Parts: sequence; structure tokens; C-alpha cells
Amino acid sequence: MTQTSRFFLLGLLSLTACGAPGTGPAGTDSSTDVSLPRLQGHVENWPGGAATLQLRDGTAVLAQGSIDVGGGLALTLPAASTMDASLRVVGTPSAVAGCASSVRVTDPAARWRTFEGFAVYQNGTIVGGIGRAYGLTNLTEAEPGDYQVRWTYADRPLDVTGVLTCTSFKETYDLHLRAGWNASVLGHDTSYSSSGGFYELTWKSGSDATARWGFVPRGQ
Repeated sequence: MTQTSRFFLLGLLSLTACGAPGTGPAGTDSSTDVSLPRLQGHVENWPGGAATLQLRDGTAVLAQGSIDVGGGLALTLPAASTMDASLRVVGTPSAVAGCASSVRVTDPAARWRTFEGFAVYQNGTIVGGIGRAYGLTNLTEAEPGDYQVRWTYADRPLDVTGVLTCTSFKETYDLHLRAGWNASVLGHDTSYSSSGGFYELTWKSGSDATARWGFVPRGQ
């Protein structure tokens, strides 16, 4: 992309974070808190073997889960006390050169963080990452209707709405977040290719039962 919205990228975590595996989040043991969201499912293209899942912020491990030999996954998202140091102030959406924006936030002082997926380790070595999506088979191409599920933590209720239109892309926001963890969908309204061309995306609250868990090997 030649133009990129700084607002759009705020707080995103790389799908396959680098570094050595940690031992789990310090402080709160989120696995014993039944009020926290527990992610479960099956990784459809899992290559086999048991693995460790980690939600990371750089070298900090915010949550740790597992994938069994058959691809069954389980991970409990972390509590507020664990998330606090990783949150970023939303702020007022800034102007992007060459773009027109109607994006608004209800509380610029709110803090949040959005994650796209989880790092996967086997025998202490990172082997890739997992995410939840529909239709996407790689990270460089997409068709209309393809989408990716994201997980956002917000420290208070927050709405992010409006449209950012640039020469190479258009982004529509329709996020209505409650305090705590929220699922959202980043959907492709048009075809997308990393080689170039105009494309349109919509980022909205909610999830979708048609999404599937998928494994992306490191380096792809």
C-alpha cells in the first residue's frame, strides 16, 4: 500500500510475533476467571502435533493456550490487569495526506488494543500463527466477501464510525465496543492484491459463524 491510515493500524499486533516463548502472563491467572472469553475451535489445516498458543505484545506474553495433536485449540483471553500496560490511547483521528475522512470516535481518551491472531510454538520454536477468517487463503490476495476476525480490548465503551477515502483504498468503520473484549470483522468489499489497485474494506463489530480457524506457517 502506498497510502496507509495511521488510525487504521493503531495497536495492531503481528500475526506471528518473534522471540522466544514465554511462560504465560504474570499476575492474573486468566484461565481460572470464568467471566473472561474462552476461545475454542478446530484449526482446519493444522499440520499435526501439540503446540502452545500465545497472545503477545512484543516480548510480553498476555495469554497462553494450547493446540492438541488434532488441531483443537483453547485459549482464555487475559483480564484487565494483564491488558492495562498494553493498551494505547485512541486519540482523535488524525488527517492522512491525500485522504478525506469522516471518522469519529466517541471518547478520544479511551484506551484499546486490537489483535489479529496468535503465535504458535512447537518445542520452544515459533512455527507460525493462527487466526480466524473466511475465504482468505493467503495474506496477499482477497475476494469480495472475504473477512478476518479480530479481537479488541477496550477499557470503556467506545464507538468508532465513519469513512476514510484515499486514492488507493477506502475504509469504513462501524465499531461499537463495550468495555472488555470484543470480536470484530475486517471485511473485503472489493478484490484486494498486494501488488496494487484500489480496494475497499469495512471494519465492523461482531463475528460470524462461517469463519474458520487457519494456520499460517512462519515465512508465508
